[in-house]
Amino acid sequence: MSKVRIIVNPISGKGRSRVLAEELATEVASCGLDVETVFTQAKGEAMEAAAETGEDYAAVCAVGGDGTMNEVLNGIADRDIPLAIMPAGLSNVVAVELGIPADACAVANAIAQENTIEIDLCIASGRYFIGMGGAGWDAHIVHSIAQSRKTPLGFPGYVLPIARSLVSYSFPNITVTLDGARVSEKAGMVIVDNVKQYGGPFKVTNRADFTDNLLDVYLVHRASHIEMLKLFAGVLWGDHTRHGNAKYLRGKKLELASRGQVPVHIDGEACGHLPKTFETTGKKKRVVVPKQ
Repeated sequence: MSKVRIIVNPISGKGRSRVLAEELATEVASCGLDVETVFTQAKGEAMEAAAETGEDYAAVCAVGGDGTMNEVLNGIADRDIPLAIMPAGLSNVVAVELGIPADACAVANAIAQENTIEIDLCIASGRYFIGMGGAGWDAHIVHSIAQSRKTPLGFPGYVLPIARSLVSYSFPNITVTLDGARVSEKAGMVIVDNVKQYGGPFKVTNRADFTDNLLDVYLVHRASHIEMLKLFAGVLWGDHTRHGNAKYLRGKKLELASRGQVPVHIDGEACGHLPKTFETTGKKKRVVVPKQ
């Protein structure tokens, strides 16, 4: 009998992840599959639990936000074990992109039916991702939240870090090199995506295709707090690609460096500081999706 390992971040969705995980375990078992449920307690445990999964597993399912999904991905990235996602976090960018609902029955049936699609597998200085990353202002907010987060967050938990960043962040210059060509030495923020979704109502890299083996890159020159507000207003209106201080680029290998201390995030999780190299691997990862 095939097995499914469910890996849960219990604080995601203000505890909603526990309920969804229990529902999913019940539905998976009703499909005739063995179920193991692992609740994490600290950063890194989801990746460890995924890495311990045997080759005979039908899938490993991440229940939580994009950070939990990313950890599970990194535990099985180089193995032919499908990644399943039960969205229970704040934004769940990858789940939204792939049309995966917070529906235990739908996810369980997709696992049992082995309904998967192949997505470009990308890497950022040793960290795999299938969603997004970035350097600069948005990553600074992610780092600020990571340093202080001890309880479930919700959208209100972002308000104070964003407000503080509008006062404190200094926007060091970022040097951007794409496929060997220097494209900027004065970028203030860089967004790199494998998907269109950015979070909430925002679609910054709206031409992204997660099957084309390319990264979509959006960078803002001479960034400032006012420019950032204009940028996100433009995203909502759909005209940000015409922003005078911005560039929209596509390529396979993106190198970012700075003399300043510029924070980086991958799939909404703090991931050190520049320099970093984002690139496509040329490989695919199978992800479980319900039939549309």
